[in-house]
Amino acid sequence: MSLFRRGRPEERASGAWPTQLIPSRLAPSGSLVSPDTAPGVVAFGAAVNLQASIVSMLPVDCFTGFGADQRPIAKPPLLLDPGGQGYGWSDWLYQAMISGGYRGNIVGRIDARDGRGTPAVVRLIDMADVQVGRDASDGATRWKIGTADVDRASIWHLRRYPKPGHVLSVSPIEQYATTLGLALSSEEFGSQWFGDGAHPSGILTTDQSVPQDAAAAIKKRFIEATRNNREPAVLGQGVKYTPIQISPEESQFLATQQFTAAQAARIVGPGFAEILGYPVGDSMTYKNIEQTGIHLLTYAIDPWLTMLEESISRLLPRPQYIKFNRAALLRTDLVARYTAYRTALGPTEPFTTVNEVRALEDERPVPWGDEKPVTGAQPAPQA
Repeated sequence: MSLFRRGRPEERASGAWPTQLIPSRLAPSGSLVSPDTAPGVVAFGAAVNLQASIVSMLPVDCFTGFGADQRPIAKPPLLLDPGGQGYGWSDWLYQAMISGGYRGNIVGRIDARDGRGTPAVVRLIDMADVQVGRDASDGATRWKIGTADVDRASIWHLRRYPKPGHVLSVSPIEQYATTLGLALSSEEFGSQWFGDGAHPSGILTTDQSVPQDAAAAIKKRFIEATRNNREPAVLGQGVKYTPIQISPEESQFLATQQFTAAQAARIVGPGFAEILGYPVGDSMTYKNIEQTGIHLLTYAIDPWLTMLEESISRLLPRPQYIKFNRAALLRTDLVARYTAYRTALGPTEPFTTVNEVRALEDERPVPWGDEKPVTGAQPAPQA
């Protein structure tokens, strides 16, 4: 029996080519893991949201030329309102990152071009509406959005986890279905435990013979007396209440839930579990938090930035390209930021100016701040 279930019956486009859909998967825990259920794992959903928020808030600029010839240029329409709906760049990029975080793929349809043929509007598409495959006759990649065939030249596609022989990226939900399934099962168990109880809270016993209707009346009277009431319950007929003690295994389910939540957050990248409050192992200190943040930005966020830069730059006319301002990622670390500025300003080998530093801090330039310090210059002696 296959572990995969298609979201809808397989279709074939003109030319009879097989579509390639992102499947749901039945995890060993028994939970069905799909793009619809996986966001229900709080840690996983929160990590994807945090990643999308960090990337979408970063400043982005457009350049031409490299090295000494590099110079900034005005942003094209694609970097101002890529979706063409008035929501702007950050909103569009956040949606793209959400798709990439859950599905491993970002797909957009180029709906408008400028006078030079450069894409001006790229409408993001829900991956549930995307079908893609290779034509059996010529091996060419074919795309469908909904029921409509779309020319490959009108498709923008970014893959986070490409796999040889496949057009679409592997979905992290599919790849880590076992971990997400365990997290879903743990949350479902917790919901049942605190909602209806995993087992009865106690037993009402008596040495007397009690008819079924009388037993039901005693049970009802006990529930009514104890629900939202601190008054003592009088049961009569020698009835005693004995609470049921939960087993050590059952009492450990919160610890299990904490562990599986941390694992689910780590699917998105290193550092997310700790930042979101799911530390496992040593207690978090200020130094640990600082290092964790650096790891998150370096190993989880930067790979996305590099792929986005390369993919979006291919939509622009050569030699234009985009660059994210990675310096903004370190704005939260004041000490590291100012230490870096001190190094950049010299005094031995300065490579920036005071006004360039002030611009990074959103400060107004000063009249004397455009000249680089003289190499090897010593501060003037104090009178």
